[in-house]
Amino acid sequence: MNSPKILKEIANETSILFIKAEQNYSVFHLENGNQLTSAYTLKHYEKHLHNNNFIRLSRSFLVKRSFVKEIDKQTNSSYAVLKNGSKILISRRRLQNVIKTGF
Repeated sequence: MNSPKILKEIANETSILFIKAEQNYSVFHLENGNQLTSAYTLKHYEKHLHNNNFIRLSRSFLVKRSFVKEIDKQTNSSYAVLKNGSKILISRRRLQNVIKTGF
């Protein structure tokens, strides 16, 4: 399977902070503040990116592990707190996998 063109445009996957799904598109958020949009789904990129570096938090987010600062567990929900201060909701279905992988 060939690597998607957008991954070839990005110098290396270390510059990707997270990928957000927006309808049928994926938006790459990069370290330099740029955003790139692709017509492929997150599932497609999940297969191409090195699994040890990225983790799927929900249906909408694929995040670089080193960009996650901490996991904020609350009574009814859990969030991944990113190094830039934003919070991403972790789906209940994926929470155990996130915790199991070392957070």
